[in-house]
Amino acid sequence: MSSNIDKIFDFKGKKDIKIQFWILLGPLFLFFSLFLISFAIDQNKDLFLHSIVGLILCWKYKKKGLMASILFLIILIFIKHFQISQSHLWQLGIEFSVALGFIISYLCLYHVTDFINSLEKEKKEAFTKIEQLEKDISKEQEFYKKQYSNFKYEIDRTNLQINEKTTEIHSFKELVEKLRDEIDKKNKEIEEEKNKNEEINIFLFQEKEKTKELEADILKLKNISEEKEFLQLKNINSLYEQLKIQFEEKKNLLDATRKELFYANEKLQKQEIEKNQINLNEHPIIIELQKELSFLIKENEKKEEENIYLQDLVSQLTKDLEK
Repeated sequence: MSSNIDKIFDFKGKKDIKIQFWILLGPLFLFFSLFLISFAIDQNKDLFLHSIVGLILCWKYKKKGLMASILFLIILIFIKHFQISQSHLWQLGIEFSVALGFIISYLCLYHVTDFINSLEKEKKEAFTKIEQLEKDISKEQEFYKKQYSNFKYEIDRTNLQINEKTTEIHSFKELVEKLRDEIDKKNKEIEEEKNKNEEINIFLFQEKEKTKELEADILKLKNISEEKEFLQLKNINSLYEQLKIQFEEKKNLLDATRKELFYANEKLQKQEIEKNQINLNEHPIIIELQKELSFLIKENEKKEEENIYLQDLVSQLTKDLEK
């Protein structure tokens, strides 16, 4: 800012040379006239003194001083020309050069004064602009401070949201891991039930085979001829009763085994349904959790991008304030 003021009020350049030229032009012209007077100083002492006094009057009183100097010079001319008897033209040229020196000195002074006044006006305008610029800078600083505070608040709020989303993501990840463990556990239970079901099927098949053998024995007993002896018949009946009892026991065992197989199949079907329902790739809860997890990850990335942008903006504002 000080460099700009120095440029505005620089009197060491062209303006300084211009002022010096106009200040020195009038006196130089008068000094030239005084140089001419010095050739006839004896008869022009009064004109010499009047030139010096007139120059002082022009500089001090400006227009009034010029008029007074010209008036006294005219009076002096009339007196001088009545006193001399020769060289009137030469004397008139010297007197005219003195009058011209007065006029040039006044005009130079007027021009310099006007020039200085214009510089003063420019100086005032420059200071007014500087004050306005300082006010504008102060307003801009206040604005940037408010923006800085707002962005800092946004950054803190965004960081808080990021932390919350990160916590939620970790919670969902833990929940997914628990569900996976439960699914693995259910799969193991289903495999165990399958193995048990296979064992029951094998046992049931064996019992069916035994039942078929018993039924075949019973059919054989029914075909025994009535012509055999009573003792043999009695023994056969006894064997029949024994086989019948064994058959009933096997039948009851078969019914119990069928019921157990039925319940085992039913339990296996339920476990299959549960397995299908809690499939990691198809279960609605898992799908919903995966969607929510993806959404939270995207939200987290978005918040991180906003945070980086706000931090860059705050850094830029800080640099602007430091400038």
